[in-house]
Amino acid sequence: LRNIDESWPHYEDTEREMRAIQELLSFRGTFSSYVSDPWNWIEWSTYVVLLAVCLLHVRGILAEEEPFRREGEGTQYWLGRSEVRLLCFAILMIFCKVLKFARAFELIGPTVVMLGNMTRDIIQFLFLYFTILIPYACAFTVLFRFDVTDCRTVPLSMVYLFRIMMIDYDYEELRDADPVMAPLLVVSYVFISAICLINLLIASMSASFQRVYDNAAAVALMQRASTVISMEQGMEPFRLELHRRDIWETHAPLEVDVTDDDDDQVDEISNLRVETNEQLKLQGDRYTHMQTQIN
Repeated sequence: LRNIDESWPHYEDTEREMRAIQELLSFRGTFSSYVSDPWNWIEWSTYVVLLAVCLLHVRGILAEEEPFRREGEGTQYWLGRSEVRLLCFAILMIFCKVLKFARAFELIGPTVVMLGNMTRDIIQFLFLYFTILIPYACAFTVLFRFDVTDCRTVPLSMVYLFRIMMIDYDYEELRDADPVMAPLLVVSYVFISAICLINLLIASMSASFQRVYDNAAAVALMQRASTVISMEQGMEPFRLELHRRDIWETHAPLEVDVTDDDDDQVDEISNLRVETNEQLKLQGDRYTHMQTQIN
């Protein structure tokens, strides 16, 4: 900032960006900031899952087994199927890293933050939902475990209740099993879960979206700076020095001539600042005078 002329039209924007980057730089290298970043948890979880997949695959090669077979029994079959399941989970986690580097783009960065805030809303919703789901699952298991195949156990009943919330179930089968309790349980559960809780989740997500959308420019700036800092942390000192030198020599802001229109705009902003300061001073004097009279 010392080498940039303050008369440059975009000096204030550049100053805000540099202040944001300097604020993030102050936290570089601290263990607490590294642990508090959820992207690092996702990244290390991905490494752990991939390591488990590699170990299970090597075990399968040494045992000369086919992990994709659908039938079998015993520990060997279970380990083979676990490899496939962990591999599917790892694929999903790897593609989550795309969102980490998409934060640097002004168009996508705020959207990634919205998804993060909505994740918190979903966690809160799940807490409320499971407080309703578990007792209903126990009730469905007690009533329908001998008549309905999907309600033989509590986990199966939880899946079946989720299907009920999505309006994907056979009501006639439940009514035939217990014509008294079936309508009471189904109606009360649908009212609480599908009507109350789902609308509460939608309202929470809408509030999170609006909160980020109102500050989209600032959010995009902070996400871009955070991504740059994260990438610089993985560079070697020599490459980092070359990177910063290239930014300074090639991508530094240019000095441009100020036109008459820009002069008018600067004068208008200056006058507005003067008027705002005068109003603040006037309000401060009134407040002081009121405090004096009260005392």
